[in-house]
Amino acid sequence: MKPLLIASTALLSVALYAQDTAMANVDSANNTVLNYSLNELAVSEDTPDVLLGELNSKKSKKGQTISADSKVAYYFENTTGEDGVYLKSMLFKVAKVKHKTEARIKIYKKHDYVQDTYHPKTGAKFSYATFIPGDPIATQEIIVFLEPGQKGVVEVDLTEYSIMMSKEGLFLSLEGVGYYDAAGKPAKITDPKEMTWIDFHPTTTDNYCGWINPIGTNSYFWNNINKHLKVDYEVVFEHKPSKKTITAPNFGLKVIMPKLKF
Repeated sequence: MKPLLIASTALLSVALYAQDTAMANVDSANNTVLNYSLNELAVSEDTPDVLLGELNSKKSKKGQTISADSKVAYYFENTTGEDGVYLKSMLFKVAKVKHKTEARIKIYKKHDYVQDTYHPKTGAKFSYATFIPGDPIATQEIIVFLEPGQKGVVEVDLTEYSIMMSKEGLFLSLEGVGYYDAAGKPAKITDPKEMTWIDFHPTTTDNYCGWINPIGTNSYFWNNINKHLKVDYEVVFEHKPSKKTITAPNFGLKVIMPKLKF
């Protein structure tokens, strides 16, 4: 079996995504979903919220385009120390919108697993612990439209979906659907310069996961980008990557601890 070469110049090692990784892909694609249909939330202006994640207002040249098959996921830890924490809103930073853009927000459980990979020079096999989006958490479809000229932080209200955050935390993923022309008709945009650009920034965490396509294959799967990069640098170059190399989407998540209506 030939090893799979990840389709990114940033990822250096040759990875074998087999066994547990294949199972992880099934987790995200099978028909078993976790349904969080809960009691109605009683939310008012004075309901306290907490901002999780890495959202910031600093300028950055880092980012990623939104395409019809793109998925950008970020793992939010439940750092509140509280039970009964619900999702209030997702926030993400947009750097550029030239054409009306449709995207969806999807929510996933965290899936921990062990990744098998090979040293690109010696061929030696080694493994490391990592995590990616796993089972989807079922909600109504959450659609977002971005308009031409829109820029800055976008906040999407999630309170109507009554989604509770587990102690293990969860992934939020921004996934591309398509583009529209000035007349409102679907448009095929293939030039990256014309695509909508979401902001990334330097980080130290391993919470960013990308939806990748290995060169020479038709398959796509989740990859913990920063964990992969850190392992690559330490194994291949025997030093840590620079601070500019490790980035994450400029995502935030507001959570609330409201009273419930019974």
